[in-house]
Amino acid sequence: MYLTFKEVAVSFLGVWAAICLLLTVLSRTAGSYQAGKPVQFVSILIASVSFVLWIYATGGSILSFRLPVNTPGIISVAIGVWTFVIPYFYKGD
Repeated sequence: MYLTFKEVAVSFLGVWAAICLLLTVLSRTAGSYQAGKPVQFVSILIASVSFVLWIYATGGSILSFRLPVNTPGIISVAIGVWTFVIPYFYKGD
């Protein structure tokens, strides 16, 4: 959804990214809800961090916060480590 409206939201792209982050949290909350069981907070956190990493990898920002270092290699390494390490710590429910 972020990419669908990215060109239209160019004047408020950081706000749009924050809205999409909120929608990510809401959709993962609804998607992991089961009656009688708690919401899968870890999966919501993983999806949120993944979305934030993706935003920064595509050159975006959330609200007006930009990464302090503008080196593409750092975010690439962060995504690689995140993608490799998460399956070892989180197996799902």
